[in-house]
Amino acid sequence: MQELWFRNPKTCLIHHGMLPLVEKARLEGRNPQKKDSLPLTWKFDYPPGPDQQIVISQEALSTAYINERAQKSEILAFQEIAARLTSQVVPESKILITVRAPDRWIKSAYNQTIRQGSTNTFPQFLALEKDFIKQSLNVIDLLGIWKKFFGKDNVLVLPIELMWQDKEKFYDAIFEFSGLPAPDFRLSTTANSSLGNEHLKLMREFNEWVDLFSRHGIYQGKIPHQVNQALSIIRFAVHRSLESPSLPLDEKLAEVEAQLPDCKVDTGTIDRDFLTDIKSSYKEFLDQTAFQDFRVLYT
Repeated sequence: MQELWFRNPKTCLIHHGMLPLVEKARLEGRNPQKKDSLPLTWKFDYPPGPDQQIVISQEALSTAYINERAQKSEILAFQEIAARLTSQVVPESKILITVRAPDRWIKSAYNQTIRQGSTNTFPQFLALEKDFIKQSLNVIDLLGIWKKFFGKDNVLVLPIELMWQDKEKFYDAIFEFSGLPAPDFRLSTTANSSLGNEHLKLMREFNEWVDLFSRHGIYQGKIPHQVNQALSIIRFAVHRSLESPSLPLDEKLAEVEAQLPDCKVDTGTIDRDFLTDIKSSYKEFLDQTAFQDFRVLYT
């Protein structure tokens, strides 16, 4: 969606420009006493044209503290602060919340933790991040928060599966809601690819070696800033290479990955009662047209 809006000459996308606002919400969510320690700032990613409509799209506005062992109350506080701060900088806005089938979202979130440096297996992630998962997927709380700051008629919820199945219907719903025209679908490209199971396994193993170096190497947990920066850049380069590997790289990695411990992400291992509890928050939206075709994914 961001790629299409970025390439559309009719829209000006703000994505990275919202990160200072997100960081302020993160800080305030965990440390309410630091409410005024960061200024409320944001910026355009690039100057808008005279006839362009402004689209803000930043997934970090809805959840935070992945890999940081946050409690539900902290995540909920962040979500409310993020909505409040957004309402202060763009008060006359229409809000689109996109949701995803919970088990698929959980699998994708785990993939993201590995890309960010986690060494946890999938079962460990499920055990350690229950609060993060449950509150991030609480669509009732999220909808209530954004309605509170923007009005009940100015918030729309759509399943991302609708875009995968029928782009025209998905963007027609957005147009009917907000007046934002559909982008040119011919400009669509693959973006934000996930790591496949085998490469995910290799990335987790790589993270373990970086972690061992950081904690037990010559610097013994006191890595100089420049070295820490270099490690982050190397990790970024590794996961980007593994997301879209060339055929020669795939062939070279196959033998190495075959010797590593299994790291298959099986959503069938997610506790059924936990998943059922999460899915209960979607039931009130299932009568909406956009959700009817996806009932089996959300209940």
